[in-house]
Amino acid sequence: MPNLRAHLSTVVKAVLAVAVVGYLVLFVDPASIWATAQAANPWLLMLAALMVVPNLWADGRTWRVLMAPLMPNLNPRTMWRAVMAGFAVGFFTPARVGEYAGRAFSVSYPNKWSVTATVLLQRLIDLVVGLWMGTAVLAASWYSGMLPTQVGWGVSWGVVLGGGIGFATVVTLGLLVPTQVLRIAKRLPERWVAWSAHLSFLNRLSRRQVAGATAWAAFRYVVFIGQMALLVQAFDATVAFTGAAAGAALAYYIRYLLPSPTLMDLGVREGAAVFFLPFFGADPAAALNASLSIFALNIAAPSLVGAVFVRGLSLQHTAVSVAEAVPSSSTNESSSPA
Repeated sequence: MPNLRAHLSTVVKAVLAVAVVGYLVLFVDPASIWATAQAANPWLLMLAALMVVPNLWADGRTWRVLMAPLMPNLNPRTMWRAVMAGFAVGFFTPARVGEYAGRAFSVSYPNKWSVTATVLLQRLIDLVVGLWMGTAVLAASWYSGMLPTQVGWGVSWGVVLGGGIGFATVVTLGLLVPTQVLRIAKRLPERWVAWSAHLSFLNRLSRRQVAGATAWAAFRYVVFIGQMALLVQAFDATVAFTGAAAGAALAYYIRYLLPSPTLMDLGVREGAAVFFLPFFGADPAAALNASLSIFALNIAAPSLVGAVFVRGLSLQHTAVSVAEAVPSSSTNESSSPA
């Protein structure tokens, strides 16, 4: 039954993703989308495509820092194999839980639950970086008048800012005192207490390591926001790079705040881009094309490449249900930005 529910959830989310993207295409206008794509700057498209490499590298380095208490000598080759396998296995799984299993079964560390926990910790760090960056951009854009300032809009921006700051503060405090999180886990109901053993690596995770992982996550954030801005400019040459970057940051901000009802967040990110980027002078068609290009470059392409690494996993490992690689009660979407 759990597997049936997981498969049903995947199908429903895939259908919703197609429906949302289809609606956005009709809303923006298919002719405009096609015309914008035909007129795209090929040099900027290639530059954005090249930025996939530092994006993935920073993703792997962030995780490698957090894996240090478990595998201090994790080599780059194994790191890459695990990261790419995670993309492939996570592509069609609810909330991308397959990413956790793909990485866990690509390394030799025996406690797969502990490895899974390091990936979850990385995604929480990604979440904190995205929330604080997005909060700053939203506040600055609202204050400078780039966003509507009427009373109704002001209330909306205030609510979003309040929610973002509150959410980011709670997660940040947890990251600053991981040992306290472990102590709290030991006081939870019995069904969760067993998890505390898998989280014991938090006692060996120093603040310096958390800071290092956060620095890599921040670098990755800057890379993919810059990548998105280049894509917007590729499809609409009239937009300033700073405006495109601000609109991209706000689109991702909403994607971090809202639980995604679609597969791989497809449609949520695109809808937020179509909503925010026109405030900064971008054509809605350019915003949609740029967001779909991000999906193709940062998610679909790595998942396709990662399929090669999944084939190297043993039958015993691949036979394990991906849905069981994280707690069954977890309903959070992956907070990986791209």
